Amino acid sequence: MVSSVKKPSPVGFVLKFALLFGIPYAAMHFADTGLVTNAVASAEALMFRVGGFAVSQNASLLFVEGVPFEIVADCTGLMMVFLLLALLWATPVDENRRLRAFLVWTPFLLGLNLLRMFITLFVGVSAPQLMDAAHVALWFVDSGAVVLIWMHEAEVILW
Repeated sequence: MVSSVKKPSPVGFVLKFALLFGIPYAAMHFADTGLVTNAVASAEALMFRVGGFAVSQNASLLFVEGVPFEIVADCTGLMMVFLLLALLWATPVDENRRLRAFLVWTPFLLGLNLLRMFITLFVGVSAPQLMDAAHVALWFVDSGAVVLIWMHEAEVILW
């Protein structure tokens, strides 16, 4: 069966993606994200408490075994959700499939982000000199997950 969906030009895809990702990403940095950052901090605090760590929390500021961490907007997982949505809406995909992908994959990405944050903070507590490397490496894992989800949902074949 031949698809009736028009293939976008690479320039059109990049421009559409840049707008669809850039605008919410920029807005996230101007909006009050306290509710979301505090929720992520609370979830992380709970995970560490369950793991037997001494944790205190003041809004988005966590102290794990006395080591301070501030949860900022980029730590919430929203960036991954914006990335997936921008990729899906910049690609010719059936609207129902886009909506289903959003509803299915958003909770997964937010959960994956909580795991990423937990591992990053755990490294920060146990081996502070490795925290930056862990943070960058796990960011690539998250981004890779988003790209794989997009490729699956948009039926993108790169090779």
